[in-house]
Amino acid sequence: MKFYLVELLTLPAPLLVAIFALFRRDSSRRRADLLTVFIFFAYAPLAEIVLQSLVVHRTAVDPSLLAVDRALHFPTMAIWQWAHAHHAAFVAAAIIYLALPQVVALAWLAEQNTAMRTAWVLTGLLCFVGFALFPAVGPAHYDWSAHSAMVAPRNCLPSMHLSWALLIAIMARRRILKIVFWIFVALTAFATIAIGEHYLIDLVVAVPFTYALRSSAEWLHRQRIYSRKIARPVPQGAAEP
Repeated sequence: MKFYLVELLTLPAPLLVAIFALFRRDSSRRRADLLTVFIFFAYAPLAEIVLQSLVVHRTAVDPSLLAVDRALHFPTMAIWQWAHAHHAAFVAAAIIYLALPQVVALAWLAEQNTAMRTAWVLTGLLCFVGFALFPAVGPAHYDWSAHSAMVAPRNCLPSMHLSWALLIAIMARRRILKIVFWIFVALTAFATIAIGEHYLIDLVVAVPFTYALRSSAEWLHRQRIYSRKIARPVPQGAAEP
């Protein structure tokens, strides 16, 4: 999809977080909300700049990714063509696909999980490495008759959409949220194929990529907590540990 459209539809997510921040009584939680809002707004132009450079300078490898899907006996093109031929199914898949920023915002508001936020940032930055190494536009943006990519972001492998949805599910703390978010993961995986934005291999690669960055984010979070404890002064009269 056109990146400016995705960017526009992302706008309600940080606004939702900002509105909730106004009603926080705890100043530290309010600051955490505002930092999250800043990250939302800072990431969007950064992603646009990087993706636009990939459009200009990188040749799309979509045929290779489709060949991998076919080797795995997965009907990528058939699913996309079926959804494209059934308007209701396509619209439903598109709504799920575009709902990710709002779900990310709701996941943050539900638990204010700073380790999860760190994982989102790491994923959002390191995915550009994959996009640069394996630039692809997705089935819907590749002219299969002319064997050339249309003007669209090369942002397929790994699927950042699935990665962020996975992070929400695997890092949620409450059981009910985990159930809801795992359902969203399944719907997102289907939607990425149905609207022609991704290949199966994009989703497959996203899984180990996501778990690795989840572990990295949790390690960074533990280190930050440990550093704060070390830096905290010992009160007068208290025994040294």
